[in-house]
Amino acid sequence: MGFPWPGEIANELSGIRNNLGGIRTELAVLNKKVDRMSDQQAELNVDVTNLTAVVTDVSAQTATLGTDLASIATEIAALQTSNPALDLSGLESAITTAQGSQTTLDSTVASATALIPAPVTPVTPPVTP
Repeated sequence: MGFPWPGEIANELSGIRNNLGGIRTELAVLNKKVDRMSDQQAELNVDVTNLTAVVTDVSAQTATLGTDLASIATEIAALQTSNPALDLSGLESAITTAQGSQTTLDSTVASATALIPAPVTPVTPPVTP
């Protein structure tokens, strides 16, 4: 095999340029996909943040409900002590039922909180010339 002719070199270079052009095109397509995925991840992060805020609020309200139920139970007991003739069994039963529901609600809120994933930092693709 001898030294290649200038025409052969030009043909080879042309083929290399075509391959590089195809690679650049594929890289541009991949960068667009990464951009879309990054945008979607950012949207998911906003959703996670909003969901976390809602669950935190529900958790705080649930804790307040538990405190309020305990206060009502204390008031009923004090009322029963000061007025033994009153039949407060219906109120006591209602509070016991509400406190049982409170326990279930606490468990549900804890389970919901555990399901929320941590936000992920979106990937920023490198800038291509």
